[in-house]
Amino acid sequence: MMRRPAGVVFSAIVLGLAAAMLCLLAGFSVLGAIIMRHTPMTIEAPGVPQSSSFMLGVMAFSVLLYLALAVWAITTVVGLFRMRNWARISIMVIGGGIALIGLFSMLVCAAMPAMMKSLPMPPNTNPAVLRGTFLFMAIVWLVIASIGIWWLVYFALRRTREAFAQAALQRGLPLSGTGRIPAYPATSSPMTDFTVARPMVYEPPPLPVETYLPPIAATQPAAPARPVSITIIAVLMLLGTATTVFMMLLPIPAFFFGVVLPGWTGHVLYLVFACLSGVAGVGLLKLQKPAWVLSFALYGLGLLSVLSMALPGIRHRLLDYQQNLSHTMGMGMPAPVFNTSIMNFFLLYGMAFDVLVFVFLMVLLWRARWAFESRSPAQGI
Repeated sequence: MMRRPAGVVFSAIVLGLAAAMLCLLAGFSVLGAIIMRHTPMTIEAPGVPQSSSFMLGVMAFSVLLYLALAVWAITTVVGLFRMRNWARISIMVIGGGIALIGLFSMLVCAAMPAMMKSLPMPPNTNPAVLRGTFLFMAIVWLVIASIGIWWLVYFALRRTREAFAQAALQRGLPLSGTGRIPAYPATSSPMTDFTVARPMVYEPPPLPVETYLPPIAATQPAAPARPVSITIIAVLMLLGTATTVFMMLLPIPAFFFGVVLPGWTGHVLYLVFACLSGVAGVGLLKLQKPAWVLSFALYGLGLLSVLSMALPGIRHRLLDYQQNLSHTMGMGMPAPVFNTSIMNFFLLYGMAFDVLVFVFLMVLLWRARWAFESRSPAQGI
């Protein structure tokens, strides 16, 4: 059986998540183009020119670009799981591009607060919110650039290259258990064999490997391997921890089950969910049963939170929260104003997608419960 290094599996999962995000962005671009074509958009600034045809062209180009990048990423993910050498080179190319884009964007976001000090600011703009927004964006781009640099370094290491080469050799060997013995050319002939003749001695065939195992080894239960789905969910939990910590650093209120939590209450809520998600992610990697229960509970809570948006009162409060947030973090730029029907459509589309994601992850957790049931507490450490 082909053994994949943990770094290869983790990189394939992260790249797969990026491909899923690109597909989601392509879907939102298609919906935006359809809505823009049938619904006029008003801008909160008189005299601002509107060019719907230009925006439709930009969205069409964005859809094609997102889909092309997603196909490239998905193809590379499949190659990484199959330990193909071309996939190793492909992810290095992707990592180089991500590193360049991430470092450049991080420098721009880090320099923006200093550049905006010399510029006149709109009267309704909060400088603290602007600094926090640019700081958050700089940290996000730094993380993205770090992932790209890590891919460049990791997949260029000697041990990584040897792992892909070993996988290629394993694919070239004949399958075990087929009864076929490879033929080797004779090393000597009757004319060149000058060894002393020896009587032929019968040598019995080698015994199976199982007969050499000590009896105690057969009685010990083997630790189950971690399913790939559990590894994916653990990575999602750890990424959710990092995202929640970033959200905690931003000066924006939290929204939970229709309640807006401003100030320190929102930061505490983000901190609690960051800790729970981190504990669940680490525990899933160790195949600990409490981590499985905690992950199932967190996804169930998220599913209930999404379903609560079906209530008209909570949905209207969420729309008001998003509208106020867009005005607060608009950085003085004219913000587009959509009617309520369009906002409800986007909200329902997002709700349907979130429900599918939560249900899918809970199904994966439930199907992989065997890996936690058959594991003793001593093995989970």
